Amino acid sequence: MRVLFIVFPIILAIYAVADCARTPENLIPAPIPKALWLLFIVLFTPIGPIAWIIISRVKAAEEHNGRIERSLWSSDSPSAITIPTPGQRHRTAPDDDPEFLKELAERLRKEHEQQPKTNGDNTDGTDSATSEDDDSDNASF
Repeated sequence: MRVLFIVFPIILAIYAVADCARTPENLIPAPIPKALWLLFIVLFTPIGPIAWIIISRVKAAEEHNGRIERSLWSSDSPSAITIPTPGQRHRTAPDDDPEFLKELAERLRKEHEQQPKTNGDNTDGTDSATSEDDDSDNASF
């Protein structure tokens, strides 16, 4: 258990130093230069890395309208998780969206109406002569 109290802050500091070093100068949070952040992370290891991670993530989320990066490192990657704000409409899956289902039903109804009506007793729309020819071909095998 004692090892955990030593190893975890070191791993956290390594992550925070690497993250801070990779962050572009214009994206550094607070009016503190990158070198000062690195020094703060290394000298105040339990507090510095936690402060860097929290402050940098909050600043990044604020700049991207609540978007939080999925990547391990701070970057401008296009993949991100969007956290809906109270004013935003929550996206639903297409099969749960009533508007989408209504549009789909309307589209299917129109397609069904546009199909030509076939004359004859066959309800599945296939030609009965073609079906008989297919049966006779299968009999020769």
